Amino acid sequence: RWVAKVEKLSTFAQSQPQAAFAAYTHGLASKWSYLARACRGLGDQFDALEEAIRKAFIPSITGRAVSDVERDLLGLPARLGGLGLPNPSLEAPSGFNMATQVTKPLVEHILDPADRQLTDVFSAQRNAFVETRRVKTLDLNERSAATKIKLSPQLQRAVAAAEDKGASSWLTALPISELGFSLSKADFRDAIHLRYGWNPPRLPSQCVCGSSFTVDHALCCSHGGYLGIRHNEVRDLLGLLLDETCPNVSLEPPLLPLNDEPLPASSNTAPEARVDIKAGAFWSERRHECAFFDVRVFHPHARSYRCRTIQQVYRTQEQEKRRAYELRIRNVDKGSFTSLVFSSAGGAGPAATVFLKHLASKIAEKKNSSYAQSISWLRCRLAFALLRASILCLRGAQSFRPAAALAICQPDLAISEGRISM
Repeated sequence: RWVAKVEKLSTFAQSQPQAAFAAYTHGLASKWSYLARACRGLGDQFDALEEAIRKAFIPSITGRAVSDVERDLLGLPARLGGLGLPNPSLEAPSGFNMATQVTKPLVEHILDPADRQLTDVFSAQRNAFVETRRVKTLDLNERSAATKIKLSPQLQRAVAAAEDKGASSWLTALPISELGFSLSKADFRDAIHLRYGWNPPRLPSQCVCGSSFTVDHALCCSHGGYLGIRHNEVRDLLGLLLDETCPNVSLEPPLLPLNDEPLPASSNTAPEARVDIKAGAFWSERRHECAFFDVRVFHPHARSYRCRTIQQVYRTQEQEKRRAYELRIRNVDKGSFTSLVFSSAGGAGPAATVFLKHLASKIAEKKNSSYAQSISWLRCRLAFALLRASILCLRGAQSFRPAAALAICQPDLAISEGRISM
């Protein structure tokens, strides 16, 4: 029955891969995982189920077949760079052992209830549950490390980017369109390909700039204005959220003009210098103290970054922003400056991580909700914004207009010279 259900879900996934993936991870997979915890020795019984998952379901949601190593990778949790599609044959023994350890105190009390109180039994169960979770986490980390060794350097870097906090939020969210969490079938498959550095289908062979069109080039090319759109998506989202919690919020505020103040050579001394966001009373409760923020989004797999780890790139990008703005804002504008650096894969730099945590705490306080809910929602919104912007860079039209066509787009000139009546 479960093999048939997986095959039916695979058929549905041809047109609705995100919904099918959510139905599998949030519903269908729990059926056999429950049975595996309740019954001993079911690993071999799930071989046919694993065959259907690997050969029918995974290709239907990803748009491609996977190798043995890739299957092991996709079986890892999303937070470790996988898709959360474990092999049921391999998971069954550990699931039964965990259930046995957790229920052992209760079983012993039922068989011999003489000298133990129920509160002691429940306490022992909680301790057993914590221990089994710890063992499971260690086992997953070991499996993750063993799997990554087998991956290509390109895929290893893609998985490292996917492991950033919050980078997988879009993957685990339910596809509710009213909340902005729904993706089309093409966008969902493109998102999976971008996550693992796979080449999506139906890409052009050449960019309008003349270079070969690849995923890395598409996420770094300035033609079409999509890099600016990607930046503005993040800036506008953060500005909107700051406006909910802080006074005196503005986008692209000009910095105060300089009057021969001494600044290092690396500082931005332009008369019209601006940052992305200004907000009052963000880091403190004093409304007159303004915090300035500048956003940068980079592609972690660009050729110029391949010799450095992603964490090193975060630090480098943050330091560049700080050298350009921090001293000027501190000494002239009398405010604080924070560089908000994000990767196109959905991760955030150290300073941006601190900013998101503080913003989430302010949202939680205003909305009277828990911090955990606020930070999870915030990271999910940010992950979807970065994901959609990356897909736009990949699939957006990058048409080139010849110079002769520009005259058509000059209405003032056409009205005056063509004597068009108004």
